[in-house]
Amino acid sequence: MDLLKRAFIKKVVDDLISLNGTEFEYFCKPIFEIMVGEEAIHKGSNLFAKPISRTVDFSTNNFEVVGQCGTDNNYFDVFGKEFDELVKLKLENTKPIKDIESTLKNSSQCSKIILFANQEAKGGRLDKVNKVVRHLGIEQEVVTM
Repeated sequence: MDLLKRAFIKKVVDDLISLNGTEFEYFCKPIFEIMVGEEAIHKGSNLFAKPISRTVDFSTNNFEVVGQCGTDNNYFDVFGKEFDELVKLKLENTKPIKDIESTLKNSSQCSKIILFANQEAKGGRLDKVNKVVRHLGIEQEVVTM
């Protein structure tokens, strides 16, 4: 059964990795809405079909819960390092942390941030993202998908 599970995850990741930022946002929006139990506000894209920066990707009406989508290559790769090594790096320069910091800058009232990525986070990387979030003193709940 483990082989079937790995094959399924690989196939889903292979399909998602080909999506551009805007396409991935449109894919994630209904998932976000199911998670929060209400319709989301989607910020959309510019004339070049790129997600609009200086905003959040989507949110609840009151910006209490915010969703951010990441499609950058190697989104989680830096989190493959040992935690002590991570602390020595400029953590705020990692893409997941940049997405969190951007959310807090643009929607400081949010209490929950849901990060969607179109790549698989292997080898405990999600746990390390959570450790880094706590290490940086980010009080909001951060969920990585």
